Amino acid sequence: TKNCVSRNTLLGLVFQLALTAEKSWRKIRGFKRLPELIEGIRFQDGIAVDTTPENTVEIQQMAA
Repeated sequence: TKNCVSRNTLLGLVFQLALTAEKSWRKIRGFKRLPELIEGIRFQDGIAVDTTPENTVEIQQMAA
């Protein structure tokens, strides 16, 4: 570029760079489960894992 870059040419370069990068992007699969992930639900191998304690002893230990 040798310091001859105007605003318009720079925008064009950035746009072309973004188009080139977009070709290698991967599509997000499972985007329907994003709200669950944001809520903090744990997943293992793509399956939601139930993390609730099974008995009252575990609940008491977690509370202490």
